[in-house]
Amino acid sequence: LDSRTSLEVLALLQRLNRDLGITVILVTHERDIAACASRVVTMRDGRIVSDVLQDQPLDAARELTAVPPPDEGGPTSLRETDVADLTAQRARQPLPFRVYLAMLMWSKLGLALTHVVLALAGVAIAGRLGLLVATHAVALLVESWRGAASARKRLGYPAASDQRVRLALWYTVGTGLAGMLVVLGVTFGKMFSAMAGLGQWSLIAMLADRLAARGAGVAIGAQCVFLAALVLLRYLLLSLFNPRR
Repeated sequence: LDSRTSLEVLALLQRLNRDLGITVILVTHERDIAACASRVVTMRDGRIVSDVLQDQPLDAARELTAVPPPDEGGPTSLRETDVADLTAQRARQPLPFRVYLAMLMWSKLGLALTHVVLALAGVAIAGRLGLLVATHAVALLVESWRGAASARKRLGYPAASDQRVRLALWYTVGTGLAGMLVVLGVTFGKMFSAMAGLGQWSLIAMLADRLAARGAGVAIGAQCVFLAALVLLRYLLLSLFNPRR
C-alpha cells in the first residue's frame, strides 16, 4: 500500500483496539508499521529473538495529518462510520442471561462473606443502619465488578454504554420488584414483617419499617427514588469496572 493508505489502515486498527478493546495481531516486515504496535515480537529463522512492549507506539492518526491529501482520483480515506456502525451493532446485542445470574450470585456471595467477617469479629449488625448500608455497599461493588467481567467474557468485548445501561436497569428492576413487595408488606403490616433480620432484605425492611408510619404513598415513592438512584450507581460502577482490553 502507499504510505497514506497504510496509515489509514493502521489508524483504523488502533482505533478498534483502543475504543472497542479488540486485540489485533499484525505480521509485517516493515519497522515503521511495527512502530504503531504496543507490543512487538521479532522472529528470525523461526525463533523469537525479542519481545518488546512499546509504551508510546506511533499514533497513526496523528501521523496521517502530516501526509498530504491524495490527488483527485487517488485513494480515499477510510470512513469512520465503519467503526461507528460496528459499535452501534454491538450496542444493540442483548446481554446473555448468565451475566445477570453472575451478578446476582456474586452479590449474595459478597453479602454473605461480609456478614461472616463481621460475625467473626463479634460485630452485631442487626438493627444498625450504618453497618447494613456498608454490607450492601460491599455486595454492590462485588456484583458490579463481576457483572462487567462476565459481560466481557460472554460477549467477547467490553460492554457498550447502552448495554451497561440495560444491565443496570433490568437487574435493578428485577431485584427491586421483590424489594417493593417487602416495602408494601412492611407498610401495610400484612406480610414479610418477620424478614427484618434476614440477609438481602434486612436493609430494605428496616428502611421500609421507618417509612411505614408516613403512609404507603411516601414509602412507595421513596422506594422508586431509591431504585432510580441504584440504577445510576450500578451503571457508574459497571463503567468503572468495565475492562477495556
